[in-house]
Amino acid sequence: MRRQPESATPRWPQTPPQVIAQSAHWWRNTPLLDVHDAWQRLEVGDEELPEVYADAEHALSEATNLFNLGYMDLRARAACEELFWAVGSATLERLG
Repeated sequence: MRRQPESATPRWPQTPPQVIAQSAHWWRNTPLLDVHDAWQRLEVGDEELPEVYADAEHALSEATNLFNLGYMDLRARAACEELFWAVGSATLERLG
């Protein structure tokens, strides 16, 4: 896997609707939608960075709980993790 330069903002390769479409129970993937929403708000730049990061962190926590209880599949959890780290990296980059 090719690494991105540290100064580049991480890009999301697969949209959450694609991951959710592969799951029979869309409601189990609401944390994925929440963290994707945080990512989109971060790209637009309309909101406070700490608030966006906190929303992404909460969504990851929910995803972890759902996964541990068997309600979320590995693909959706991995997508949440990847988006969370992208939000965190972009937030850190912008805060400086």
